[in-house]
Amino acid sequence: MPGSGVTLFDLQRKDPAMIIASALPIAGFVGCVMTAAISDARTLRIPNVLCGAIAVLFAAHAAIDLAGAEIAGALCLAGVTLVAGFIAFARGKIGGGDVKLLTVCMAWAGPAHAAEFLIVTGLAGGVIALALLSPRLVRTTIGLQRHWPQAATANVTAARAPMPYGVAIAAGALVVAARIMPA
Repeated sequence: MPGSGVTLFDLQRKDPAMIIASALPIAGFVGCVMTAAISDARTLRIPNVLCGAIAVLFAAHAAIDLAGAEIAGALCLAGVTLVAGFIAFARGKIGGGDVKLLTVCMAWAGPAHAAEFLIVTGLAGGVIALALLSPRLVRTTIGLQRHWPQAATANVTAARAPMPYGVAIAAGALVVAARIMPA
């Protein structure tokens, strides 16, 4: 609509079918992220299929809701996250599943929500780390060794208890999903 300040995109966004089409990939994203968090908490593993599904859902979301510059920015951030994550993984600081989940969630966050995503993820990770350091939870963590394959051969102590960082990543991702969900 030339001169009116209302774009065709704005008109389509008020269409209930477009709102539903926009919300479906986001709902799938939330479901996959929650499944990844549960998997990581139980087994310290994040299945590749979940990270792949989140990437495919991002492509659907991008096709429906994002402009070209937003897609480019999101993919650049995801690329930087992947490289930084790979370096941290190579140094033994983070698990490979965590790197993949963080990367695909960063694509969802994009430039508009990247800082908020990282802050919430970091704060949630800090809370989880403090919780795992509590004496009661350390005993529980040691008891969970049978479910955590890489911890089964390690000597788990309070200072080196394995941490399911996918849970913290999921917390940040849920904030992103709440921010991008259509009204």
